[in-house]
Amino acid sequence: MSMFLSSIDPLGSLLGLCLLLLGIGLLHAAWRRPQRHWPLISAGWLSIALAYWPWMKAAGFDKGAALASLLPGLLALLVIIFRTDWRSHTKAPVAARAAAKAVITSSWQRLALSLTQRILVVGLLSLSAAIGIGLAVYALLDASLVNRVISAALVVLLVWPALMVWSQSRVSLLKPALWFVGISLGGWLFTPAIF
Repeated sequence: MSMFLSSIDPLGSLLGLCLLLLGIGLLHAAWRRPQRHWPLISAGWLSIALAYWPWMKAAGFDKGAALASLLPGLLALLVIIFRTDWRSHTKAPVAARAAAKAVITSSWQRLALSLTQRILVVGLLSLSAAIGIGLAVYALLDASLVNRVISAALVVLLVWPALMVWSQSRVSLLKPALWFVGISLGGWLFTPAIF
């Protein structure tokens, strides 16, 4: 992994990442409009297509093309997860949601606390739990090393978004945080290959 990261040009990858973020932002802005806005849609896809060039210059043809193909989906998934009000789709009482919001009165304090909780619980702890599940799959599979690693990676890629959406749909992030810590510890301790 460190050899892979050391072979990537940081300036090219930063330019590629900026182009990808710009493209996703433009597509998201077009999606939020009531009618199709073809200039925004075209500019968004063009920006994503242009990101292939700096990524291929930064990481080589094969690795750069793979990164330029995978990152837009992951970045778009994060935008969708963090911008969607998943709590409105649950059956939690409105009074419970209002009481949770009324604890902190200042809007900027509420925003800072909410963002910190989302980064820690929805982002990092859910990733740790997904990796824990992937490690358990890795330990349980009776296959070659390559097949075990690929299967575990696929499980992580499929489980992580589901865990993020589930945690975003809860009224409080405390219960998802406890679940994620437990799953993480179980998965990490369950895998003898680490120790």
